[in-house]
Amino acid sequence: KMFMEAEDGTLNFDTTTKDPLSNEPVSGHYKSGETYNSVFGADASSYEECRAECVGIYLSVLPEILALFGHKDEGKEIADI
Repeated sequence: KMFMEAEDGTLNFDTTTKDPLSNEPVSGHYKSGETYNSVFGADASSYEECRAECVGIYLSVLPEILALFGHKDEGKEIADI
């Protein structure tokens, strides 16, 4: 979820939401009018591509995800991935 501030100053998230890495309250969000591309600039595309690759690699070894693509009960072959 992208934490954002609307034009009227309202936030689309609860201010008590904790950062899962630090366990501290969320300390930043997109201000009104900001977008992913305006914040990350020229690096936005490369960063998004790396994020997509990491998610794909992570999901590709989960049995539930492999089953969606017809790979079931393949035992050692799946464990070797």
